[in-house]
Amino acid sequence: MFQRSRPVVREALRMLQQEGLIETAVGSSGGAVIRGVSLKSVEEPLKNLVAMGAINLDELLEYRHINDRSCARLAAIHHTEEDAEALRQTLEGAKANLDSLFSFQEYDVAFHSALAKASHNTLASLINDVIVRLNTDVFVETIRDYTPEQLREINLRIYNTHYAIMEAVLAHDPDGADRAVAAMVRLFQDTVH
Repeated sequence: MFQRSRPVVREALRMLQQEGLIETAVGSSGGAVIRGVSLKSVEEPLKNLVAMGAINLDELLEYRHINDRSCARLAAIHHTEEDAEALRQTLEGAKANLDSLFSFQEYDVAFHSALAKASHNTLASLINDVIVRLNTDVFVETIRDYTPEQLREINLRIYNTHYAIMEAVLAHDPDGADRAVAAMVRLFQDTVH
């Protein structure tokens, strides 16, 4: 049909399998099956593009702003009480870990994940998890050498922006959530630049 030899097709299938895009099974009922979209299948190519410089930090930050605003606006409209509780719990954990770089960052990532899930948009949630991970890597590298006082100060400022986002979301206020996200992104940009 496509006039390609079997070795060429096998090599193409092997490459797709290495990229995690298909699964292959051997046997009479085997063959190649397209995998569902996963965090890894989206994250790895984006990480590679960032590492190669094809996506620069400013582009990553601009997209983060777009993505976070969308998630927060949708969460303000669609969140459930279960979503609200997840947001509260992540912020309680973050507040308890203001002095810890890595523990606080885990709660930071969890907050953004809970916010994206509260949007009830599967694609927004998937993309959010990838973008937040990429941004977190940059952020942690930036603040790694902060003194304990500097670390607590920046973590407290992040916590306060997250709290403002949560308050707007729980008040069903998409515009307020949008403004709170803008303040958070400005803080992030000021820190990494």
